[in-house]
Amino acid sequence: MKHFLLILGLSIILISCSEDSNSQYSESQDFSNSQLINTKSLNDTLKNLFNNMVNSTEYKNLLKDHMDFRNKMNFNGDISVIQDENDLLAWISNNIHQTNFIDYNDAVTQYNTLKSDEEIIMNNNYQLYDEISKTDPSDLLELHDPNMPGYPYDPSVPNSSPCVNECINEAVDCGKLADANFYASSASAARALITGNVPMAVATMTYARYKQGEAQKNCAEAYKECLCNCSPEYCS
Repeated sequence: MKHFLLILGLSIILISCSEDSNSQYSESQDFSNSQLINTKSLNDTLKNLFNNMVNSTEYKNLLKDHMDFRNKMNFNGDISVIQDENDLLAWISNNIHQTNFIDYNDAVTQYNTLKSDEEIIMNNNYQLYDEISKTDPSDLLELHDPNMPGYPYDPSVPNSSPCVNECINEAVDCGKLADANFYASSASAARALITGNVPMAVATMTYARYKQGEAQKNCAEAYKECLCNCSPEYCS
């Protein structure tokens, strides 16, 4: 019964998210919950270009490689201490024995590979980033990438009590905030790409993907803890 409740409920959040749906290299600022406004309808061209990208094999492989990198990094602290690529690599250097990388050079090599692959994807989807560069970041929340590794809402629970309902609402807000910050950075990266600053565009986008993955992981952990506080049946 517990597993049934868990599977039935986290699907509620997925539906809610899809419907509602920074670094030294980025000029974008983090969003607060008060800045999450209702999104306007995006044009069909942008939506189609986005769907083509997220359904491509190269894009799916990039997300998998990002997941592997985060797993090897094994970071479980406050993401606010890692504000950019330099902070990220400095943390790895200072905590290399806590990670699953062979050594620091191994981590740098893998991160640079993420950046190289990101550059290929950005160039292959130049028209998409051109559209993004002309779009308000808050409107990009209408986009939803179902392939995003680390998206926290699986499995879920039904809206069965005020306490559980509050957990669901907080989890949805948490995930939307992570996505809002990601799309703000995406817009900055897009503007850099269109204006010819490819290194900045790639660095901004690569770090943004890392930060989004960590933020969504934190959302998932907070959600599980919230449910456990509601009832022992949700504690694993």
